Amino acid sequence: MLLTRSVNNDGATPLHLAASNGHLGIVDWISKRPDLDLNRQDKSGCTCVERAAKAGHAEVVSLLLDNPNMTVDWNSNQRSNPLCLAAEYGHEATVRVILERHGHRISVNSQAAYGITALTFSVLRGRMAITDLLIQQKGVNVNAEDHLGNSTLHMAAVCIADKTMVQLLLEHPATDANLGNCKKTTPLIKAVQVNHDWAVEFLLKWHAIEPDKKDYWGMTALSWAAFLGRKKMVERLLELEEVDPNSLDEDGLTPLALCMQMGWPDVAEVLLKHPDVDVNAEDDWGWTPLAHAKNAPRSKSVPLMRLLTQHGATMTLHAEMIVMYNALVDSDIAISLVESIIKCKNIEAYMTERFGREKTELAMIDGERGVRALLFRDTRAARMRRDGIEGMLCLEG
Repeated sequence: MLLTRSVNNDGATPLHLAASNGHLGIVDWISKRPDLDLNRQDKSGCTCVERAAKAGHAEVVSLLLDNPNMTVDWNSNQRSNPLCLAAEYGHEATVRVILERHGHRISVNSQAAYGITALTFSVLRGRMAITDLLIQQKGVNVNAEDHLGNSTLHMAAVCIADKTMVQLLLEHPATDANLGNCKKTTPLIKAVQVNHDWAVEFLLKWHAIEPDKKDYWGMTALSWAAFLGRKKMVERLLELEEVDPNSLDEDGLTPLALCMQMGWPDVAEVLLKHPDVDVNAEDDWGWTPLAHAKNAPRSKSVPLMRLLTQHGATMTLHAEMIVMYNALVDSDIAISLVESIIKCKNIEAYMTERFGREKTELAMIDGERGVRALLFRDTRAARMRRDGIEGMLCLEG
């Protein structure tokens, strides 16, 4: 009895060790000992059955799950469980045994840490046979999401970039390719962000795809493609009737304006060839694409402005734009400079006319900081360019 209760430096008992090594007879003998705690965890938090599942010992797993003294609840808590471990480590036979014999104990949708299911694990690890087995199960949530809202399709298309896995998931009738994560980023938008041409094409061919769906910041797949300079993706998306070439993000920027922010002449030419693109669309601050082109990277600014004017682009040069163009926004005289340029010489009256009474009153309440924030716009697109795009494109959101 003392031997069966001994513990090594990892917190593992003889039962843990026997289960890990697949010694069915020993596991059977120890598990029948009176007063033995089958639910005991080692220092890593694993029970004996979880160790067996991780190692792929299907019959040991089945024996332990049949024992009524194994009372761990794997369905109401997000914790490591035998099904997820077997799927993660590629043990198809163990996955099958759990599903066929012990579905009443462990749901096919049971979640490990961070809300990850067995299906998510199998997709992330590229376990094609296990994924195929899992999605055939009755009641399986093929759109299972992790704690950040990333679905299995997000994982397949972005994290592991597996064409066969994406195809397998898209063929399932319950798959929703339009699901957004916690930042409302759909698999299509994410595929554009990480520059996976093949994934974009796969997703666009899906029967119920919504190619113009917006993320948390109001950006569509086309918005992102234009902003990131993905010329081929822009061309492909513009072929679709459902795609609005003038879609507005949260700051009122169109794909053309976003393209100007970063300075992509080849993408700009593609957009300008589209008959419905509004070359003079104003954003929420009254800036047109031509105004944004002035703020493009220095070597690209003039060629972009030339290209836009050839297509009839216009802009209104507001007082605060002069200050911004001359990189004087952060100076202590920025507001005074604007006031010196405007005819009325009254900054509040000018702001009311430019942005409306409500926005102006809110800005004035916050004093100089509020006035600066309203006058000298700082769009999300500008912040991403300034801070570096890569940091904005992790699985977010």
